Amino acid sequence: MDIASATSAAQAQSQGVADKGLVDLAENFENFLTILTTQLQYQDPLDPMDSSEFTSQLVQFTGVEQAVAQNKNLEQIVSLISSEKFLGATGYIGKTVEASGSTTEKHKGVASWTYTLPNDANTVNLTIRNSDGQEVAHVPYETEEGSHDFTWDGRGDEGLTLPDGQYHLTVDAKTFNGEPIFAEMKLNGVVTGVESTEAGEILRVGDLRIPASSVTVVKEAPLIVTQ
Repeated sequence: MDIASATSAAQAQSQGVADKGLVDLAENFENFLTILTTQLQYQDPLDPMDSSEFTSQLVQFTGVEQAVAQNKNLEQIVSLISSEKFLGATGYIGKTVEASGSTTEKHKGVASWTYTLPNDANTVNLTIRNSDGQEVAHVPYETEEGSHDFTWDGRGDEGLTLPDGQYHLTVDAKTFNGEPIFAEMKLNGVVTGVESTEAGEILRVGDLRIPASSVTVVKEAPLIVTQ
């Protein structure tokens, strides 16, 4: 191995993980010094080595060392930011959040959603389905333009209280001409836990997982039945 080879090996290590890069850099730099010392020891006095060559190699080693150190600093910064985001997300625990979606968790006997109508409707009928897709409750509801909170008391069409779990809401809104109206859906739920993943922070609403990034509203108030 010559000086250039030792330096090239060190440069290649800068692409790896910072900690491993620092170890490998030290090993390659030691090889570089060994080769340099040997070449200086056995050089021809009448034809000495060109000092510019190994000076250039030293400069390259310095650049590699700085790159690895910067990479390590970046990793530490990313780790710190991730920790801060996670700690921030824990502030959701115990609070009611509103997030994109139409499936939510029935918590302490109730489940809640928010739907938004772009204009007045003639009729609005809400259909609630359980996790098996079975229709369990049907409720006529508010028809005015704008957002409407709907908190279900957990009872089916026959008046029996249904078990806790995940439930899905469908909004069937129609104009005075019988044409369908699209209603934007949001789920409401009480956050019971937080998870940190590579994709970001995930909020637990019972057994339901929702990305923290999908949260649009945070409410201190508990869910109150509006049915």
